[in-house]
Amino acid sequence: MSDDQVQSISAADELRARGEEFWRRRLEQFSRLHPPFVSSSVAAAPSRWQSSSWFSPSGLAISPQDRSEYLVAAWLIYLARITGQQEFQLGWKPAWDRLQTGSKLVMASVVPMDVRIELAHDFEEVRKTVAAEVAQLRAHASFARDLIARCPTLRGVVALRARQPWPIGIAITTESCHAADALTTNHKAGHALCGDLLTFEVCALDGSFRWHFDAARLAPKQIDRMTQHLQTLLRG
Repeated sequence: MSDDQVQSISAADELRARGEEFWRRRLEQFSRLHPPFVSSSVAAAPSRWQSSSWFSPSGLAISPQDRSEYLVAAWLIYLARITGQQEFQLGWKPAWDRLQTGSKLVMASVVPMDVRIELAHDFEEVRKTVAAEVAQLRAHASFARDLIARCPTLRGVVALRARQPWPIGIAITTESCHAADALTTNHKAGHALCGDLLTFEVCALDGSFRWHFDAARLAPKQIDRMTQHLQTLLRG
């Protein structure tokens, strides 16, 4: 390896050490959200990943840069409502642009997001709670890929050995998005994928969003229905 590569990996190791206790405690509380709209009859079928077109949220009288925060909060409220669970975990895709290049070689690509939604609270209170969790995720970035193998309390959690332990994930992208693009399906979700069943991808630039989903277990018509429900919730 070159000197630059060695220094980059060393820096990643230092970053990992600072947040390792935080991630160990969180991973010990591992849980899976069980959405009610999954087709159990095809649970064993091979995955067929599809991606929807980009959607632009309607009726949001806020700046495009703030829309992603509102979208994430609304999506979590929606999940809490349809599952009846107010505390759960999702997969979260870290913003890799905040990490050094070498970090990507040794850090996990998906981390657990702890969600606590009080449905009795108004939207602004929920949004602040979600914003605080997102701030924690950004501050701690990610954990070393070998943490689970090194920690005795985590080695026994079989699900954590999977590439995407959480069925549902959220990915925030800072790349250019085109909300008006035509429907694009039947292709790999690629680097955005962070849920074993469904990934909700949000563009931080303009607040547009799209879905990546396993069509073998989740019907495209259900994606259309969720999009309509989310838009209705945002307008409300």
